[in-house]
Amino acid sequence: DLAQRAQAIVVLGAGREQADPGWGSDQPSYLALERLRFAARLAKASGLPILASGGLHYGQPPSEAHLAAEALQRDFSTPTRWLEERSRTTWENALYSASMLKDAGIDRIVLVTSASHMPRSRWCFEQNGLQVIVAPMGFVGVPNGRPFGGWLPETKAVWQNGLLLNEALGMLIYPLLYGGSFD
Repeated sequence: DLAQRAQAIVVLGAGREQADPGWGSDQPSYLALERLRFAARLAKASGLPILASGGLHYGQPPSEAHLAAEALQRDFSTPTRWLEERSRTTWENALYSASMLKDAGIDRIVLVTSASHMPRSRWCFEQNGLQVIVAPMGFVGVPNGRPFGGWLPETKAVWQNGLLLNEALGMLIYPLLYGGSFD
């Protein structure tokens, strides 16, 4: 049972759509909404509280964590207990979230982020003293009913390649910046 193995769920931000005309305000990105939906499902199944992590992506309020908490409550009827609103990087997500959680006596978390982002995210949270149960979602290497068996080029593949390149660079740079190494 998840509630016996962890004490909280941490869901990482993933950008925002600025001034979305349909909503009349900033909204979590598609990628962020995918993470939030999964975190809400885990929270409802386990009863664990949620920490939403994400700062001022464009330097302007509201924070990604604030947008996440609004969406979790409004769209998924799931409350958020903590907001980590200072981070600008995955390392800072982990640093500031770990500090907040340790102050609450929590050292075992379920980490929700995209599958491609999980190795670097897990490393960051473990480097900051938390035990991590991974809850990856949004896998890019699985067939999703692609036309003609995936032999036709898709714009989604270009987007996914950008995500994977970002993670590859992050995994090279983070150990240099923050010490340690990926196992």
